Amino acid sequence: MESLSAEGKDRHLETWKIKKLIQKLENVKGNGTSFVSLYIPPKENIQEATKKLGLELSQANNIRARQTRQSVVTALTST
Repeated sequence: MESLSAEGKDRHLETWKIKKLIQKLENVKGNGTSFVSLYIPPKENIQEATKKLGLELSQANNIRARQTRQSVVTALTST
């Protein structure tokens, strides 16, 4: 049986770490809309993700309920 190269072992370890992190995040609960999960695919531009967050923030300002609006705006701003 062939052994993995150092690069292969590093990649395997990183994959394992990411899977464990995703499992942890799946179990995280927030109070109402106080937690935002933002997944950025490896090939997506960071500026594009920032632009999308800005769009979401401008739309969040249209939420009628004051407490909900504040929670969403705070969560998006902290992201």
